[in-house]
Amino acid sequence: DPLALRCAARALVATGGPEQEIRSLARRAAGSGDDAALGRDLHCYLAGCLERERDFAGAERHFAAALSSRPGDESALLGLARVCMQRKDLAKAKQLYEQVSVPGLASVEPLLRLSEFALEAGSAEEAYSLASRAARAAPAPDAAVLLGLGRACAKTGRNEEAVRSFEQGLSLKPGDSSAMMTLATLHKAAGRDQDALVWLKRVLETNPLDYEANLCMAQLHAARKAAGASQALHYFRAALQRRPGVKEAQEIQSQMASVQIAIGSWRDAQQTLESALTDAPDAVDLWRQLLTVCTNLQDAKGQQQCQKRLAQLNGSAPADRVAYGNQLLSEGQRREAREQFEQALKADPDNVEAIVSLATSWRHDPYREDALDEAKRGYERALQLSPTNADALEGAAYCHRKMNDLDQAAMLYQQCLKVKHNAQEPLYYLGEMLYKQHRHAECQHYLARLVDLDGGVDYKTAALYLLAKSYVALDEHEEAAKKATQGLALNPNNPHFRFILALVKNRVGEYDASIASLKEALRHCDSAEGDQLQVDIHDWLAQAYERKGDIDQAMAEIEQALQRDPSHVSSLITKGLVHIQRKQLDQAEIAIRRALAVEANHPLALVRLGYCKLLANECQEATHLLQKALLQRALLQQCGTVALPRSVKGAARIYMALAYMGQQDVEGALLQLVEARKNHRNFSEVCGRGKPAIVKGECEGLAQQLRRIPDLHINLAQAWQLVHLMAKELESDLSRESSSRDITGATAATAAASRLGVSSTGSTAASPVPSPLPSPAGTPPTDTPSASQAFVAARPLGSG
Repeated sequence: DPLALRCAARALVATGGPEQEIRSLARRAAGSGDDAALGRDLHCYLAGCLERERDFAGAERHFAAALSSRPGDESALLGLARVCMQRKDLAKAKQLYEQVSVPGLASVEPLLRLSEFALEAGSAEEAYSLASRAARAAPAPDAAVLLGLGRACAKTGRNEEAVRSFEQGLSLKPGDSSAMMTLATLHKAAGRDQDALVWLKRVLETNPLDYEANLCMAQLHAARKAAGASQALHYFRAALQRRPGVKEAQEIQSQMASVQIAIGSWRDAQQTLESALTDAPDAVDLWRQLLTVCTNLQDAKGQQQCQKRLAQLNGSAPADRVAYGNQLLSEGQRREAREQFEQALKADPDNVEAIVSLATSWRHDPYREDALDEAKRGYERALQLSPTNADALEGAAYCHRKMNDLDQAAMLYQQCLKVKHNAQEPLYYLGEMLYKQHRHAECQHYLARLVDLDGGVDYKTAALYLLAKSYVALDEHEEAAKKATQGLALNPNNPHFRFILALVKNRVGEYDASIASLKEALRHCDSAEGDQLQVDIHDWLAQAYERKGDIDQAMAEIEQALQRDPSHVSSLITKGLVHIQRKQLDQAEIAIRRALAVEANHPLALVRLGYCKLLANECQEATHLLQKALLQRALLQQCGTVALPRSVKGAARIYMALAYMGQQDVEGALLQLVEARKNHRNFSEVCGRGKPAIVKGECEGLAQQLRRIPDLHINLAQAWQLVHLMAKELESDLSRESSSRDITGATAATAAASRLGVSSTGSTAASPVPSPLPSPAGTPPTDTPSASQAFVAARPLGSG
């Protein structure tokens, strides 16, 4: 009986009877031809059995029959919705869930499923609202509901609520990898890296090859820099084993290379990037990263390959083109470099680095006459856009320096140093320009800063050499020797520093040491030094031999110097001096005038010619030439390798004093004597030590000391004339003080002056033979060699 069969089946369903018996009874009841008569309960039961067996067609038929039996039945609607989802008929499933989720019903499933539909559709707020209703409707904590709510919270930015929901849900359903992955991502975003690592490890325990978990683990360890580098690389490689797409693989290999760069594994980074570029040869970002690696490895070939490829891909940013252009420029490919700079400027017309680099390409172009002007315009344009750009300031200064606009160049170099305090080029060239302008204190300031830097040896060596020359020009021989010695410590065979040491030895009267050092310098000269230094060495060898009295050897050295450079001014002047020592005044004048023909108004040449005229008793002509020398704007100008020392000006004053003495103008001579001591250090020191000797009458030794001054050429007669003048000066000084102090000293000085042939009125005594100087302690004068020398001193200046 169908009715009895249905009743028996329903009873078994109600009491939880055996499924097979229930299904058998239901089939027998349905076999009678009245399928709808099975009723809602049996149809739902049978549909559930078929759903579990994945017989979705049969399940759908029974759920539909259940709805026919009881329209709007919630269980039937939910079952039918589930079957539609399994059949991917999502639209119908959604309609069915919406029929069940009317307000007032407490069913969780439709709310949860509709929340999922909303998330997939991008309606995160709606999904959150539905998931929240599902959570409130659930009679007890439900893992699916909590995890669904967590996903909705995460999508709407409610991260902390999402974390709480996920953690509660996972406590009920621990193995949900997707939820654990999302939870780890939330912890990572909140900066809780350790919590993120815990959940990621749980994901990898479930599935060691999980792509997202491995990648996220790698990124977390990479954020730890060197401390997490090895683990980061391990997880990156694990992620790559999942064979992601080409783009994803590029990103992973790029991140791997970043980790390797961070720990200094440049070669490994290079291999990683080259491997990545094998699969993605057009990946601009990878080429840029490889360019950075090759730059740090100083792999010029690799750099050029990267820069060339970036240019081909037209993926070069202006900065990349500028870098490539600079590389080409360093290899001498100026035209190709300019193309890159111009391309960069097309993309970015105000790119300062491109403008500066383009200007630099013109700055070093030897083939265009207007190249320097073009470079200057470029640097000036860059400075309009960026007034503190150090490279533009340095480049503009270079152009002005080459154009001999030294004031503007100095100003630009100083501005550059305000931006780059330790820039070597501005420090050096400021020192060099100030040296040429004879502003030695400022010159030494900048060069000393350069020497104190831990920079390149070349700039430091050049700075020490200029410093040594600057101290020589100021007659500060000890400092000059120190700098030359420092230079030799950097380069023991540098002939320039040996030359400076020899010059110092010459200036302090150590002529043998000077000659030895000059010969050593000559031995270390090579073709790279050129002829100029060798000419200077022969010139100074001649000067040393002349001071030693070896006139023939001096002339031999001069001939060697002039054979190399017939118009070498210093050598011509030295040749004139050698002729003076040979008393060949006419030939001396010829040699010195040849020097003046090469360089008109050269101060040292004028001083030497004035001295020559002084020896010829042409005192007025001598005075004229010496005054002309003193009127030169730059008396301390260059003469050969080094600048003229201050003592040249002092020597000119001394010769002027002797000339005035020859013209019976003692007052004028005294004024010149005062000025001479200001500029001639050695002369000033001898004068200072000579005052007691004059008072005591011990003047012979004073005359000899004057003759031995290394940087002053005078004969014995002139030395005695200077002693006379010094005695007169001392007499005047002590007479002014006699009213209050040393009357005895004044009397002694007066007696010394009168015995040396100088009257109290300021004119030379008429007697050709002055009395001998008073003996010490007031003893009567005796007929000693001093008397004969005083007699020689009384003779005309040109005699003896």
